[in-house]
Amino acid sequence: MSGWLGVLALAGASLHAQVVPRADTAPALDEIRLFTNLSALAADSMEGRLAGSPGGDRARRFLTREFARIGLTPLVKGYAMSFSRRSMFPDPVTNAPPRPQTLRFPASPARTYPLVFGHNLVGIVRGSLHPNRYIVVSAHYDHLGVLNGEIYHGADDNASGSAAILSIAEWTIAHPPLNSVIFAWFDAEEEGLLGSMAFVDRPPVPLDSIIADVNLDMVSRSSIGELDVIGALAWPVMQPFIDTVAAFGLVSVRQGHEGTPGEPIGSDLTNRSDQGPFNRKKIPFVMFSNAEHADYHQSTDEVTRITPDFYYHSAQTAAALLHILDGSLDRVALVRAGRK
Repeated sequence: MSGWLGVLALAGASLHAQVVPRADTAPALDEIRLFTNLSALAADSMEGRLAGSPGGDRARRFLTREFARIGLTPLVKGYAMSFSRRSMFPDPVTNAPPRPQTLRFPASPARTYPLVFGHNLVGIVRGSLHPNRYIVVSAHYDHLGVLNGEIYHGADDNASGSAAILSIAEWTIAHPPLNSVIFAWFDAEEEGLLGSMAFVDRPPVPLDSIIADVNLDMVSRSSIGELDVIGALAWPVMQPFIDTVAAFGLVSVRQGHEGTPGEPIGSDLTNRSDQGPFNRKKIPFVMFSNAEHADYHQSTDEVTRITPDFYYHSAQTAAALLHILDGSLDRVALVRAGRK
């Protein structure tokens, strides 16, 4: 996989049953598409994919072309669910630094919180056994746009997750699931999880039929091959699935960052990305993310700085968890329904 940096630069059942793939049968994703799609989403032409911007529109058109190419069925007409919500952040000031990814609510009526117009993208792969029961696989495709004349490319955050679930969707189409899988690319995450909040507030399917969310946010960079997997503290039913994919050894799975005693203040990721609105609606989740790095929310978050081996294996690990979860969703559905 070490040669992928050159490619990047050029490309700019029953309750007790459990279907567990062996380590040597973890989903094999299309490596070329994974990396070239990441490069396309983080290209200069996307202008940082700010929600409501021309660059964000280009990213949306690119993704919908890819949906058509792989044969992803639209869940709504044209794949797009439009929304408008107030940003959780005040109007940016000239020469202001990038907004931190910390959810903040308006504290003063004197500050103006802009209305954001966004577009979530949703497709579906219908389940062969439970077509009306759903797993959502999500990632946000927006980023910070252009600040002070510099493009904030957002290669890791979150072109990486967006390209990964596109590859996972393509694999899932070729290997039909038992339950229906909704693939969701959320907009305006950087404005305060606006897209995912809009999705759960006005879902395209009955909310009670959504059993779990698998969210990917920053999954392409780790010099030590370490991937954070969040969700088992809030939802212990997810622990066996995490243990199974950890045993694959594709990446080094690290758990924590869930408000665990002894962890630094501010390190709790439970509700910090797009799994948060699902969690607040009592929907079990698993979230994949690598650690923050020096290029987080900087213009230097570019494709040439990702870790290619790690990125492929992170996407493969998430695909494996989806496959296993689909095979044993009954146990999660019982917890989701409030039963033990």
